[in-house]
Amino acid sequence: AAMAASKLSGTVAAARMPTGSVLQVVQNTTTTTTHINSSTTLTTATNINVAITPSSSSSKILVTINAGGLLLGTTNAVLFNMLRDSTTIVARARQGYNSDSDQSEGWTSIPFFMSYLDSPSTSSAITYSFKIGMGASSSCQLQINSGTGTNDGIVTAMEIAG
Repeated sequence: AAMAASKLSGTVAAARMPTGSVLQVVQNTTTTTTHINSSTTLTTATNINVAITPSSSSSKILVTINAGGLLLGTTNAVLFNMLRDSTTIVARARQGYNSDSDQSEGWTSIPFFMSYLDSPSTSSAITYSFKIGMGASSSCQLQINSGTGTNDGIVTAMEIAG
């Protein structure tokens, strides 16, 4: 038995998972609200990011975000971007849009969902974050149930073997 154990020594660390295998999963949740008021300047969403260190530079990272939101304003689009560190890798000019000119109807629900398969080509630590912005004279909130919800905003990064 001792001989069998010595033959196996080191083989697990050297094993390579097949392409497409999930190597690790990292998740972050938040109930913090990010409020954008009449700003076309993209603002980093608070507490909704995820850091991951790929085990290989050939790995791909599948990043998903799932969060609620609200929109108030007329004929204005919601801008929603995903960043890898400081580089924008997905830029949506119209995550949502409100054409309601009757402000008496109040806020409109807008979901913040995004999924992207990134090829960062690194084995160094990276952080994925999100930015939102609005047209003038309108407001938007990402994560609207702060203090009342549980894990209202969820961002997940999965390392996929390349």
